[in-house]
Amino acid sequence: MIPGPRIIDDSYITYRYSRNILAGNGFTFNAGERVLGTTTPLYTLVLTGLGALTGGEKAPFPIISWLLNSLIDAVSCVVFFEIGKKLSTFRVGAISSLIWSIAPFSVTFAIGGLETSLFVLFLLLTSFFYLNKQLLGLWLCASLMILTRPDALIFVLPLMFLAIVQRRWDLYKPIPMILAAIPLLSWLVFSYIYFGTLLPHSIAAKSVAYLLPDNAAFIRLLQHYLTPFSEEYTISPSFLYIGLITIPLLFLVGFISIFRKNPVSLPLLIYPILYFITFSIVHPLIFRWYLTPPLPIYMLILLTGAESFLKKCWETARTKITAFRSINVGFNGQVWLTFEKTTVTIALLIPLFFSINSWAINPDHGNHSLSPEMAWIKLEELYRSASNDVIAATTADSVVAAGDVGVLGFYTNRTILDTVGLNSPVSSSYYPLPKEDYVSNYAIPTKLILDQKPDLVVFMEVYGRNTLLKSTDFLTGYQLIKEYPTDIYESKGLLIYKRNE
Repeated sequence: MIPGPRIIDDSYITYRYSRNILAGNGFTFNAGERVLGTTTPLYTLVLTGLGALTGGEKAPFPIISWLLNSLIDAVSCVVFFEIGKKLSTFRVGAISSLIWSIAPFSVTFAIGGLETSLFVLFLLLTSFFYLNKQLLGLWLCASLMILTRPDALIFVLPLMFLAIVQRRWDLYKPIPMILAAIPLLSWLVFSYIYFGTLLPHSIAAKSVAYLLPDNAAFIRLLQHYLTPFSEEYTISPSFLYIGLITIPLLFLVGFISIFRKNPVSLPLLIYPILYFITFSIVHPLIFRWYLTPPLPIYMLILLTGAESFLKKCWETARTKITAFRSINVGFNGQVWLTFEKTTVTIALLIPLFFSINSWAINPDHGNHSLSPEMAWIKLEELYRSASNDVIAATTADSVVAAGDVGVLGFYTNRTILDTVGLNSPVSSSYYPLPKEDYVSNYAIPTKLILDQKPDLVVFMEVYGRNTLLKSTDFLTGYQLIKEYPTDIYESKGLLIYKRNE
């Protein structure tokens, strides 16, 4: 609640879907175009329902999502605490949930308006109900988790498989599973009839539009897993090399400790591993919010490993000291126990300090209130300014082409030609592009613009440096009407080009 909303561009895509539903345009990004460009149908419908209660198509969606996510995360912290107590110890459960309440990867995307908070809540609730054999809650939350994001299958499918391997047939009672499957099956039927597909088009679009170096996803995930508590804001990058040894060891100790205490926890314990492997193999462009889902369980395992290791060290120290019989060891009693508990607790709270230190007291943009440093929205603010010029340069029936379509689409309410292809399938046929067309991980195809002839083209200079800006046909057919200086993504500006009449 303290930072206030700092909305991320992708969130505005969801808002626009919700607004179009409330305006009677259907489940669409562009009115009249039935394209499933969002990967979070459930969150879209939740926002639509809340929007219907707070102004209809004019509902303040950024405020709604910020307040909703704050409430969701509060519930998540409570559920996380209960899971931590059951799998580890009261201390680890309490510290884990406390860290999660202020972790940058938790807070940033909650105040950013994304569905990440809802996804994590269903992940934790599914885990909680699984551990407590509450079948209807288990399968219902698993179903809703998939509706929130399809990559929930990385968690749900292994859970179902391992339950069979462990002969937990008591989890497979038909009535709870059938009832829980109703929301998911209903959506799949609707999606096939309405959109003609079961999978969001955005998944396929991203796979062809972006150019990534080999192993880019693996390297990004490895960096993230080695600094799960945002340590990079406090200590030097050289810590990564220390983390290559300490983090895997703590994970292994924590994994074994939790598994020995509760063997049925295996599906939860392997989730961070499977998540890492899956995204490394699929090799998408790793957006920041992709890094959040495995963190709660991953943190719990690491803190459990740290606690187990520290307690073992104290036990060994007490044994060694006691061996010197000539020494009257007063620490053998309550004093020793109190000292041990205090030092271990302080040590486990060090990651909390890392999380606190990754917040900015007075950010240099946005609403200037205390918030995580990674809650960066300068790009969104730039597009918000550009939206006013887009409105002034177009009419209600104009078509605007852009690669970043969230802010522009929401605030201009113009028909958007999504050059990445998330919401405009026509764009995907123009990819992949030759490597020489890319300066960064994305480039706008010149032929796409020349063929589709949008009225306006809005893009970061770096996206068109080797394509549009080197095309005589484009520079002849379009004129620059506005340039916003910026070095974001090593670009030379945000450009607005208008088609010549």
